[in-house]
Amino acid sequence: MACESEDMAAKPAARWWLELAQHAWAGACAGAFTGPGWRVVGWVAPCAGDPMTLPDVGAPAAALAGLRELAMGDKASALLLAAQGDCRAELARRGDAPELIWVRAGQASPVAWADGADGWAMAQLELGSGDWLVSVSAAYPQATGWDAERLAAAVRRWIETGTDATQLADCLIRTGQRLAQSLRSSLADAALWAARLRPLLSATVWTGPPSDPTQDRALLEALLAEPGTRIICGDTTAQIAARLLGRELVIDQRELAQAEVPPSAQLEGVHLVTEGLITLRHAAEWLRGARTVRDLPRNVDASTRLARHLMAVDEVRFLVGAAVNPAQVDGEAGGAPQRLAAVDELVAGLRALGKVVLVQRY
Repeated sequence: MACESEDMAAKPAARWWLELAQHAWAGACAGAFTGPGWRVVGWVAPCAGDPMTLPDVGAPAAALAGLRELAMGDKASALLLAAQGDCRAELARRGDAPELIWVRAGQASPVAWADGADGWAMAQLELGSGDWLVSVSAAYPQATGWDAERLAAAVRRWIETGTDATQLADCLIRTGQRLAQSLRSSLADAALWAARLRPLLSATVWTGPPSDPTQDRALLEALLAEPGTRIICGDTTAQIAARLLGRELVIDQRELAQAEVPPSAQLEGVHLVTEGLITLRHAAEWLRGARTVRDLPRNVDASTRLARHLMAVDEVRFLVGAAVNPAQVDGEAGGAPQRLAAVDELVAGLRALGKVVLVQRY
């Protein structure tokens, strides 16, 4: 997502990210969808379907339409959010959905709703960096005994601790379960989501030499143009970069004892340099079952470092060279480099985590 910076004449448009987390208990559903320049999140209660199985959600309008269809029952309530690249948020509310919590600079901000079609209320917000949006279904305050004022106060306290969206959602989940248990009430039909607007974090990964060696410098320049994290995966790729930069490639001696994953290296101007195929495969394995970067092990080998770098950002661009290494060819895939399959697996894992992933092949 790209929002205008304060001084467009002095610097280019800033890039922002709407950080999302959602959860639903039995009887309700919640889903989040991501695409280049847009994000959609919402809950529906009660809900008879699974938002994450909705087809054709390649655009925010389609994602919103799919969530709306899940809320078409007479007793269904919902609160949906769609945010696009200009930092405007479109909200849709139905049924007995409690008021949205909008926190800006530590203070609650009101939301102006207008009547829409088919029983929906609509609102539009201009978001700013650091803004928080939090929504719960009616079953949450009913089960916890918290009124709107107490819930909003708790949300503001958690925000003040420096939490992220996943941590804030986890606070709501744990608190809701504890209070519901003490009150012997039910969280059935309860759902929630949390969203925070913050600067976008990005990374570029260059793996594999291009099929045309004259493109070596173009790929290096594309990597160095990355304002965030720069990563090289592949011994030959790293040697090409070191040669073009005129800098020394230094192997990390501390990782030589790692049996499964080759050691990383250091190259000035690049944040992480690793071996290619093995490291990519292991990093893809680390992504399985991990929800956030905090779920990854504390291992310091190259594959866990790669997984950490990728999970810590919101947008990842892969520069994939198509040159063939005869020792790494997949005979079952028509002689395609095994590296391409490893990249595809990593891309799938990152997209499943809600990352925006771009792949450019050379």
